[in-house]
Amino acid sequence: MAEQTPNHKPPVCVTGANGFIGTWLVRTLLDHGYATVHASVLPGSDAAHIRSLSGVVVHEADVLDAAAVSTAIEGCAGGGVFHVASPCTLEDPEDPQTELVVPAVQGTLNVLAAAKMYGVRRVVLTSSISALVPNPNWPRDKVFDESSWTDLDYCKSRQKWYPVSKTLAEEAAGEFAEKHRLDVVAIHPATCLGPLLQPGLNASCAVLQQLLQGSTDTQEYHWLGAVHVKDVAEAQVLLFETPAASGRYLCTNGIYQYGDFAERVSKLFPEFTVHRSISEDSLRRYVFFASENCIQELLSASDSNRFGNGSDGWKVITLENGVEISKRRSGSLHTFRSRWVLRSVSPQQFITVANAIDAAKQWDPDLVEARYIKNLEDNLSIIRFRFGENSKPLFRNREFIVYERQETMDDGTLVVAVASLPKEIAAGLHPKQSNAIRGLLLQSGWVVEKLEDDSCMVTYVVQLDPAGWLPKCFVNRLTTKLVMIIENLRKLVQTCPNNGDT
Repeated sequence: MAEQTPNHKPPVCVTGANGFIGTWLVRTLLDHGYATVHASVLPGSDAAHIRSLSGVVVHEADVLDAAAVSTAIEGCAGGGVFHVASPCTLEDPEDPQTELVVPAVQGTLNVLAAAKMYGVRRVVLTSSISALVPNPNWPRDKVFDESSWTDLDYCKSRQKWYPVSKTLAEEAAGEFAEKHRLDVVAIHPATCLGPLLQPGLNASCAVLQQLLQGSTDTQEYHWLGAVHVKDVAEAQVLLFETPAASGRYLCTNGIYQYGDFAERVSKLFPEFTVHRSISEDSLRRYVFFASENCIQELLSASDSNRFGNGSDGWKVITLENGVEISKRRSGSLHTFRSRWVLRSVSPQQFITVANAIDAAKQWDPDLVEARYIKNLEDNLSIIRFRFGENSKPLFRNREFIVYERQETMDDGTLVVAVASLPKEIAAGLHPKQSNAIRGLLLQSGWVVEKLEDDSCMVTYVVQLDPAGWLPKCFVNRLTTKLVMIIENLRKLVQTCPNNGDT
């Protein structure tokens, strides 16, 4: 793709030209010296704010109308197409295929077909951050980037149809581009915010408006970032004009959960009441979602080579008296695992002791306080742990607000998943003690497997993120702590009556 000279800009077409991003893009193209901008708008929609702009040619074209789309793009031979038009709504669609998926996918294919027919040089596809996330299986220690793709099955199971529509549209565009040798570059903006040039309120700015108006919707599965709409428009033009551009480009200052966004809005607009708490029903759904991956990680750790070093990254620190303590590092995450066999102790007998919150201080003397904040289900609770001034490093003066979920697998294995709640959720459940540091416990918990002689194999996993190198002195101290916990648990279990498995 040849670079454009400053005095000669080719004709271009913008679909969805009268929307929030589209209007800013049309204005930005004109500011960059594009003399002719073909603006495709939905028939019957308000386009007065762009009709009055010099150099803009307005075409009424539904993206599902291939002939109308062709007419809008026909005059752009040798130029470019910026495909922005795609349905977006904050409401749950009654018919997601008709309202979201088909217009996004078939509309994109119609635009690409016309672009190919008329010899368009490059198509800049406006995708979305929603085509990258949510992706629950993305490694926790890896930064989200353009190699991530939204998990379609996950979104469909939760009726999240907008991410489905954007992901399928981009996949279709990629297949078309490869098959027909069409130059397509995709940009993935996060939540676009900024001044409105169009007469109506768009979906992304409506999110901000709803927060400022006191919305209590937690959107616990919603991931977003924030980006100024002007930066998106400038990035779109840059991608069109840069010959080396290819593939996917994320356009945001970061990816974070909706609750983090609400917290930032609250700080920026203190005069408004921005709700950051989470309803019990939303909290329950969030914890069930978050704990699924934790349970799988725990089971994976317990299935690894029974004892000793293996090819799965675990390195044994100590192996004495039938107790193995090993460590695995992935990025900044450090995971410690201890495993041992308890003879003549059933899985249920062990879990009864290990999960007795009133006895927790007996097997972990560093613990100052342990109490339930909320019981969501029989097997699902929110707990606060607090460690004192004399506790070991990385626990000293720290408190943890965690979920605890217990599950019994088909083979009788008992799993207890424990992890910290996101800070914005924890803050709404329990205020932080003034002299305490709110600690972060990642995917941790117990796996207790039943053995043939009414004994059990216990695997305990604790995952920490100290953000970098872990001093050897801390490894030694944590190893000592784990040994102490194991010995204390052994003594407590031996005095607990065996009530049988459940």
